[in-house]
Amino acid sequence: MRMLEELSPAEGHASRSAGRYRRPLRDRFDEKWTPEPNSGCWLWTGSVDRRGYGQLRVSTRDLRYATHVALRLYQGRILGKGECACHRCDNPACVNPDHLFVGSHQENMQDAIRKGRMNLDGLRLGQGVKPAEVRARGERVGGAKLTDDLVRQIRADPASAYSLAKRFGVAKRTILSVRHRRTWAHIT
Repeated sequence: MRMLEELSPAEGHASRSAGRYRRPLRDRFDEKWTPEPNSGCWLWTGSVDRRGYGQLRVSTRDLRYATHVALRLYQGRILGKGECACHRCDNPACVNPDHLFVGSHQENMQDAIRKGRMNLDGLRLGQGVKPAEVRARGERVGGAKLTDDLVRQIRADPASAYSLAKRFGVAKRTILSVRHRRTWAHIT
């Protein structure tokens, strides 16, 4: 994979979208974040991956993490093999280079454990650990609308899924998934 400094802004563009890559990378990067005044984070407003990390196309065929581009543009740092852009602020959408540090995958995981961002319930050291054993479940998931107690109420209540969905502010499908134990299966 070629490094960012090796890319020329107009290189290899035969398509109609070629014009967008002629603008300097720094200009394209800077127009895709907005400052968050309370935390100092630079919140990425461009494309994100499924985990919420920003992405930026640096050339026609080269998509990079926005944090990697931020480190290159603002600190002159190009990540080597096995290096990660880690967040001090724990905000995947942040691209402020002052909030980033370079570390290995192991250091990033240790940082997450130290800051309580990783659920280790059920983790058995010394054994093969499946990702599901490390993932947060139930009310420990950041965006969960239900709690363990509400799930027990839903399962005990004979009311229709539609009326329960309205009462608890969730979708009817959520109620059905809870009742059929497709979700919240760990709650008895």
